[in-house]
Amino acid sequence: MSLLLAEENEIDGLTQIELLGACSLLLFAGHDTTASLLGSATVALCRDPDARTAFTSLEGDDLDTAVEELLRFEAPAKAMMRTVVEDHDHAGVEMREGQSVFLNILAANRDDRVFDAPDDIVLDRNPNPHLTFGFGHHFCLGAALARLEAKATLSSLFQRFPNLQLDGDPTWRPTISDRSPKSIPLTW
Repeated sequence: MSLLLAEENEIDGLTQIELLGACSLLLFAGHDTTASLLGSATVALCRDPDARTAFTSLEGDDLDTAVEELLRFEAPAKAMMRTVVEDHDHAGVEMREGQSVFLNILAANRDDRVFDAPDDIVLDRNPNPHLTFGFGHHFCLGAALARLEAKATLSSLFQRFPNLQLDGDPTWRPTISDRSPKSIPLTW
């Protein structure tokens, strides 16, 4: 934030509106999606006791690999929107400049042409070319922090509460943009 503020009103720096936009992006993208990931991954691991048990014993690179699988399996963002910048055809579909295109991350992360057993949690899946954080210059700015938070939080949660289990069905927020539990009934 300090670096962003230092650029405010400098020549070729950020305007106040751009600064507010960047701060909003960092807050909502960084907080909401990570909270969604933690909730969704908790539900997924509670629904799969074998995966949960295996997850709690992991450390180091193995834990990093498992977090990547949870990011693939329960991506917090359902889709991202992009704007077509020039007319072209893609796979027989005409795309015209200015059109909005929705890219379904959840579907891409379950593509059976890319992932064996895409509907299963495979904690040692490698390689794991999921698109949870986007790709290329659209890659998520907070990816490293989200990975770190997921690794620390989920590992601690299931180590502290080894008998954690669902006590009913979670409810989900009815949004087009993110996959986020509204409530997760749990017992321990």
